[in-house]
Amino acid sequence: MSHIDGYNMMVVSQYFTSINDFIMLEFVNKKYRFNTEKFHTNPIPINYKTIKYFPKIETLNIWSILDETFGNNIFQNQQIYLSPKFDFFRINVWFEVNYTSTQTCKNTNVSFKNVIYTTTDGEKYGKKIPNNIKKIGDNYFKLVHFTSFQISQNVTSLGDNCFEECNLKLLKLPCNVYILGKNCFLNCRKLEAIESLTFVTEIGENCFCNCKHLSSVKFTENLCNLPNSCFECCKNLQEIAVPSRLHAIDDKLKFNNSIQDNKKCCIGDKAFRYCVSLKWFEIRGDVDEIGDKCFQYCDVLSHLEIPSSVSKLGNYCFNGCNSLSTLKLPVKLLIIPQMCFGECQKLQTICVPYGVTSIGCYCFNECITLQSVVISESVCHIGEGAFCHCESLKTIKIPSLIKEITSGCFKGCLSLDVVVPNTIITVQKNSFKNCRSVTYQNSKLF
Repeated sequence: MSHIDGYNMMVVSQYFTSINDFIMLEFVNKKYRFNTEKFHTNPIPINYKTIKYFPKIETLNIWSILDETFGNNIFQNQQIYLSPKFDFFRINVWFEVNYTSTQTCKNTNVSFKNVIYTTTDGEKYGKKIPNNIKKIGDNYFKLVHFTSFQISQNVTSLGDNCFEECNLKLLKLPCNVYILGKNCFLNCRKLEAIESLTFVTEIGENCFCNCKHLSSVKFTENLCNLPNSCFECCKNLQEIAVPSRLHAIDDKLKFNNSIQDNKKCCIGDKAFRYCVSLKWFEIRGDVDEIGDKCFQYCDVLSHLEIPSSVSKLGNYCFNGCNSLSTLKLPVKLLIIPQMCFGECQKLQTICVPYGVTSIGCYCFNECITLQSVVISESVCHIGEGAFCHCESLKTIKIPSLIKEITSGCFKGCLSLDVVVPNTIITVQKNSFKNCRSVTYQNSKLF
């Protein structure tokens, strides 16, 4: 660290998050002494006690309504305590503030950097969005019956339910928009295309849910999440391009625009459920988990690539994917959950990788064309009905760690010839009902 000169260390210290960081820096090297005196604007929230470390401040930055304003009245009816007043050339307010608050502020040197235009603002000042707005508020255009709309270039965020149940056919987003809220385009059944998703980093749950005419969506490398039901019931969606470096962001720290990435990445529950026109999907990036019912009833999905980083699949994850014929399971997988591949009627072969310990209930139920199953020796439990009605399954080797054949496990496997190993202690009711041939302890049961 001592190789960094004083000026560049000042630049680095802009990303510190506490006053203690600045204090400790002073002890690292003599050339870093008086570092805080070089700042003309505070890089962290300060109060009457810590402002002394920044004696040359001209511009005050405020990141929270709880931050000290040093006797400056910013909001109407704001309670000002009997404390010394500090005058600043400018006061920057970085947290979200509604438009009405900006219009009632009488302090002319205050600059609001993150203004939201709410439904209440619209009733008071008109529906037209002012130019200085950064976010369009929740429910703002909900149920409004226009067919096209162009958003101001200054807008960076769309609130929850912002365009819910609109008659939009085409929406052109400015390049600055990076957040689409929950239910943002929910039930926009006529929406066919959204242009300029270039800088979108985050979409909310149910964002495009039930957009039945949306056929193609292309995100660039900036997208960091695919949350619950984000494209559920997009029945005309044939193509979706997602980033190669998909990752999840837990909290975006407002201090110094820094971002901490400390959350596992997952594709959410029901994210693509009932996308009945989706034929091809490649999951890329550092995805750790694919949620419950994520691709359920994607009838024509025939090609799916799962990255090796995936360690968990949700219940009913690929249930009813009737066109899926083959799939390579990731090596980090520990459990194949219940009904994960149930009713995948064209699935012909599956290899359970070493490391998997459990195959869930009805996991491959009614996979009627499944012919080949290779189960690794690490598997110690197979749930009820796991291979029920796999009518084309001819042979299967049961791993030695399994001690019990559960109820209905191979029921209705009409083509199955199976030798039950001597390591099996319990065979439950209907485990091999209607199988072609079952041999147990050197005796052919049927």
